[in-house]
Amino acid sequence: MGLKKPNPWGLYDIYGNVWEWVQDEYHISYKGAPADGRAWENLFPSISIPVRVRRGGGWNGNAGCCRSAERLFAAQDKRLNSLGFRAVWVI
Repeated sequence: MGLKKPNPWGLYDIYGNVWEWVQDEYHISYKGAPADGRAWENLFPSISIPVRVRRGGGWNGNAGCCRSAERLFAAQDKRLNSLGFRAVWVI
């Protein structure tokens, strides 16, 4: 909709609807993370259900969580009404 100002990357309407899944597996720090933009995957191959990162805050949280740097984790099969994903179309 673009009703508010864009974030620092020029994207509109990013924060506060639902937490968003990202492809990366969760790690406590960014040490050893890929520097080329690839997803950080297969960190713990012995785990049957990987723990993925979710970002951005949702409708049921506080305003301080509505930012790109906010991240939590959850098993990738977790289902919540405050957790989703963003479809992106590059034009």
